[in-house]
Amino acid sequence: MAKRVKIWQCGKCAFFKRTSDVESVGECHRYPPKVASKRGEDRKMLADVFPKVSEDNFCGEYQNKDFYKTFLES
Repeated sequence: MAKRVKIWQCGKCAFFKRTSDVESVGECHRYPPKVASKRGEDRKMLADVFPKVSEDNFCGEYQNKDFYKTFLES
């Protein structure tokens, strides 16, 4: 029986950035980060946040990272 290969996974996408060596988790950098605020001890803190995704997830915005490497090197 043939093995099915998932090619449109986040982990193989040009917009995926791994954030953990232990887990298969990363951030999707397809769109600009969202600004999130949280309260610190005495003040409000702002942070930019990218969506957290699993590397075996997929979406309709997938772009092959090998294509972008070839495009940028030429």
